[in-house]
Amino acid sequence: MAKPPAKLFKTRKITERYEDRRKVIWPDVQDSCIWNRSTSDGFATIPRTLNLIASIADDLATKSKRVSSTYIGLWCRVWDAGMVEITNEWELATESGFTGERRVYTWRDRIKELHGLGFILLKEGPKGPYQFVLIINPYHVISDLHRAGKVSETRWVALNERAKEIGARDLVKHGEKVAIKEKVAKLKELATMKS
Repeated sequence: MAKPPAKLFKTRKITERYEDRRKVIWPDVQDSCIWNRSTSDGFATIPRTLNLIASIADDLATKSKRVSSTYIGLWCRVWDAGMVEITNEWELATESGFTGERRVYTWRDRIKELHGLGFILLKEGPKGPYQFVLIINPYHVISDLHRAGKVSETRWVALNERAKEIGARDLVKHGEKVAIKEKVAKLKELATMKS
């Protein structure tokens, strides 16, 4: 989906401002030393709040299991369709920081945990039980988990503040949709009770 012209203009202006500041602060560093996603390959589009999202996922995981490295590993492989195809679990386990003979077992355990929390959906394929992964919008997942009382207020406020700062409206939009659905469900329930 292409950005509207106003957003492109704003993004270009921000980029120019940071480039100008960088040249003043680090005048000896050439442009070729900076990995620019428009001129280099190997970039992924990730939420600017991924560090907060990953911290919240770690907080929610059972038995103090850290799922953030596995989650970030998936984000580093995702395309804009939100899907990751896993053809080599050993490789992803290694990229997630797991070592030793049990690396795949540990990685699978973290994948199951992320699935259980609602951050991802899984489908089995001919190359393994977790061949196809769909990353769900993390703002929606965390919003739902917050409504269920599972996300600490401190983390929730921090995520909301950062989302506002960067112009991400997913938390607000999702919350509004959920609130409307809940109101409709209540009205239906009341109508059923009156009948």
